[in-house]
Amino acid sequence: MKSSFYMLVAVWFTILTGCSKSGSSDTTSNNNPDPTQSVIGNWTISSYSQRTEDKTSLFKDYTFTFFAGGVLKIAHNAADVNGTWSYIPASVGYYGSGGTSAALNLNAGAMDPLIRLNRTWNISSISTSNISLVNPEPADKEVLVFTRQ
Repeated sequence: MKSSFYMLVAVWFTILTGCSKSGSSDTTSNNNPDPTQSVIGNWTISSYSQRTEDKTSLFKDYTFTFFAGGVLKIAHNAADVNGTWSYIPASVGYYGSGGTSAALNLNAGAMDPLIRLNRTWNISSISTSNISLVNPEPADKEVLVFTRQ
């Protein structure tokens, strides 16, 4: 009888440890590494579209410099604009709720056309040479692509 009890406890313990959530956060961080270091540097907008319209020309001759600490400097001709940026990591959903995508929050000031960039953008892809962002509002259908200078 005692051996059956110990066998049952061992099976129960194995089931409980197999259902642990602790491993899920490690997987998430490996799949969505913090790209903060990849973002730092000089960038231009190589593509900006809204719905079916290509509006890239609005940002011709703009240079965006991302600095550590969330500082964003935008140069256009002889004028500079100060802004901010921040990285928002993806989250994992639990118990039937969906998770969130990793995102980049931009605040580029109140002047047109820079005001169009002020929002939290979902990160579609990020590398050392390109940052592809998507507006999470489906009705806007905005896509923004930065290319490293």
